[in-house]
Amino acid sequence: MIHDLYKALLETYGQQGWWPLVSRCPENAYHPGDYTPPQREEERFETLCGAILTQNTTWDNAQKAVHALRRSGIRSAATFLKTPPRDIQQCIRPAGYYNQKYEYLYTLLCFFQSIGMACPTRTDLLSLRGVGPETADTILLYAYGEPFFIVDAYTRRILSAYGAIPSHASYQAVQGIIMAEIPRDVRVYNEYHALLVAHGKRYYRGKHRTADPLRQIIPYHTSDTSDDGAL
Repeated sequence: MIHDLYKALLETYGQQGWWPLVSRCPENAYHPGDYTPPQREEERFETLCGAILTQNTTWDNAQKAVHALRRSGIRSAATFLKTPPRDIQQCIRPAGYYNQKYEYLYTLLCFFQSIGMACPTRTDLLSLRGVGPETADTILLYAYGEPFFIVDAYTRRILSAYGAIPSHASYQAVQGIIMAEIPRDVRVYNEYHALLVAHGKRYYRGKHRTADPLRQIIPYHTSDTSDDGAL
């Protein structure tokens, strides 16, 4: 069922072109069909910042903060770390919690500077303040092309509505269920996560949800699917 849903979402929405990168595609940031992970430091820096800035807010707000950093000439970890905190905080204010997110970004970028922007281990990422499983997997998948499936609120809501996962399963359990059902392919992980976000925004926002038309064509199982979350 999980793989059937992926095919239905792809047919419905098409390729999403994630991770949005202004440094790669200045016009609209999205690059459908191009699954190449960031090759330049500027692209990787943008992805790292986005992974932190999108926490507890919409991507639109996070992207405003990313754009503000770029307009201020802050396009690398080295530049970020040399810039006065108040200047960074002003740039990232649209993403909310800007004092806290500055601290998270500073810690994250110090770490990446120390390893020369090389691909980190998941364990090392999870040891950093402000980096949980979702953020760690976002960085690994979208900044480095490593095969880790991201489990966000929309993923939980949609798949629990279809009975594919228990609604209160742990992050690791949900990730394991998904990764066992679909090909271990970075392109699939990249696209599926983006498609779930697109579908979730349309039909699974908070408690006021719209009937999901795909449930009429994708078989689903009856299970404990209660979900009181909000996004």
